[in-house]
Amino acid sequence: MLREEKSEIRHEFYNGQVYAMAGGTVNHNRLIRRVSNLLEGQPSLNRCGIFSENMKVDVMQSIYMPYPDVVVTCHPFDLRGDNTVVRQPRLLIEVLSKSTASHDRGFKWLRYRRMPSLWYYMLIDQYTMMIELFSRIEETNE
Repeated sequence: MLREEKSEIRHEFYNGQVYAMAGGTVNHNRLIRRVSNLLEGQPSLNRCGIFSENMKVDVMQSIYMPYPDVVVTCHPFDLRGDNTVVRQPRLLIEVLSKSTASHDRGFKWLRYRRMPSLWYYMLIDQYTMMIELFSRIEETNE
């Protein structure tokens, strides 16, 4: 992981393999910044951390570690100042691009939904101005 910290290119880790991530467009980055700013202004999230693009999430105990576009966590262990990985996200947001939409809707969603701490998964389609929000049904895995 030390190489990842020094690298200018972000990588996702899955099942022992390393995958370089493509850079985002201007619109993609604007949407991430705007959503992050909106979340920062929510009083209910005052004790939470809101991170964009550069925070890894340990989805499957070091087997799958992606960088969602926006991560919200309220867990004290995730909020330690020297922490580089979120393990208890409350909300994950992906801004869809043409090259990642099916991956975000399929592969990522199938893995994200297994995380007990995750209450919400949001997909923002930058081309159709559509937002989808998936939420966990209380006290279930659905």
